[in-house]
Amino acid sequence: MALNLGYTIHATENISFGPSAGLNYTTGEVDGYTERNGGLANLIYPDHDFKSMIGRLGGYATFKTATAAGKLTTQVSAGWAHVFMPENGNVTAGFETSPFAFVKGNNVQSLGGFTASEERPHVGTDWLELGATSRLDIKNTDYNVQLGYQGMFGRKNASGHFGSAKIGYEW
Repeated sequence: MALNLGYTIHATENISFGPSAGLNYTTGEVDGYTERNGGLANLIYPDHDFKSMIGRLGGYATFKTATAAGKLTTQVSAGWAHVFMPENGNVTAGFETSPFAFVKGNNVQSLGGFTASEERPHVGTDWLELGATSRLDIKNTDYNVQLGYQGMFGRKNASGHFGSAKIGYEW
C-alpha cells in the first residue's frame, strides 16, 4: 500500500518544481525451503514474515527543452526517507543433516540436524534518495527513449542504486 502526495508549481512553461511526501507499507512472506542433492550440506531455511513502513519527504524539479532530435524532459529529485518499522531479530538456517558426529569407540552417531542463527544487520533507518530521469520524445515519431537513475545514500550498512533504460511507443 502506498500513499504519495505532491504539488507542482509551474515557474515557467518549461520549468516546474514541487514538494513530495509518501508513505509505503509492505507486508509479505518468504517461503522456507530445503535444498536437495547437496549430500550432507542440504540447507534448511524456515518461513520468514516481514513488515515495512517507510516515510519519504522531498522535492523535484522538471525541465523541458526542445532539441534537434525532439522534446527532452528531465526530472531530478531529492528526498529523505525514514523506516518506521525496522526489521530486527535473527535469521536462522540449518543443515538437514548435521556435519557433526559423536564417536565413542567403534560407534559413530550423527548428532541430527544443525542450525545456526545470526542477528540481522542493523541497517540505518534514515537515508538520502537522489534520482534523475530524462525522456526524449523523438521528433516526428511516436517513439521515446528514457534513461533513469535512483540512488540510496548515507544509510548505515546499506546502499542501493537502480538504473533503467526504456524505449516507448505512444499509441
